[in-house]
Amino acid sequence: MSAAPGAAVPSEASIRIWCSASRDALPVVDDETFEALVDALGEPDAVASVLRMYLADLPGFVGTIRSVAPDVHEEARAAAHRLKGNAGMLGALALSDACRRFETAIRDREFESLPALSAEVLEASEAVAEWVRQRLGQGRAR
Repeated sequence: MSAAPGAAVPSEASIRIWCSASRDALPVVDDETFEALVDALGEPDAVASVLRMYLADLPGFVGTIRSVAPDVHEEARAAAHRLKGNAGMLGALALSDACRRFETAIRDREFESLPALSAEVLEASEAVAEWVRQRLGQGRAR
């Protein structure tokens, strides 16, 4: 099966990461994906602004995901969906994957798995937040 002309084709390394049986094989942030974001934004100040926005939004997403009570499942699913997109944009593949699995569990009504999946999202989000803080602290938004 070949890709459509002009379509992005995942690198062999990306395919290996996604096909890996161990989520531990995923970096906190994939350098290639992050560098693509940096190139798209161009200006170091724009990159720093995106990183600061990510950190500012994170507590709200995480707080909603942490509260996996039945009356907030839809809100938790929506938060996981938005965090999945933000994480994917940065190259935080493990976090994006954890959010995808959390979101899917709610959609499939597999509520018993939510506490464990929530813990995975929280752990991955903490690692990404630390990566972002280090990046900003080093003045290396680029």
